[in-house]
Amino acid sequence: MIRALPPKAKQRWPQMLRSLTFSYNATVHETTGYAPFQLMFGRTPRLPVDLMFSSVLQDDQLVDYDVYVQSLKRDLANAIKIAQEYSGKQQQRQAQLYNRKLKGSPVEIGDRVLLAN
Repeated sequence: MIRALPPKAKQRWPQMLRSLTFSYNATVHETTGYAPFQLMFGRTPRLPVDLMFSSVLQDDQLVDYDVYVQSLKRDLANAIKIAQEYSGKQQQRQAQLYNRKLKGSPVEIGDRVLLAN
């Protein structure tokens, strides 16, 4: 992400690090299908622009703390399960793409081969 910054911003990369980290954590990752922020906190991040345009979800219902904790645990466990399944599928897909590029000599039984230790 630092590489994608404009040249003037690259000179100030230490000051940009917090913003870049937040941006990275709020972005959905291809491998898991979730943003790291959502997997960590169980919700999408609220940005200042959300407050400006009143797009922050407003829930008028009061929720009991115990009910909230149980709901959060359930939601996070479900998200982690889905992320792990999605990650496994992505690993298989990436392995297939990588293995397409591999080329080797056909080896028959009885052929002499060189082994590397």
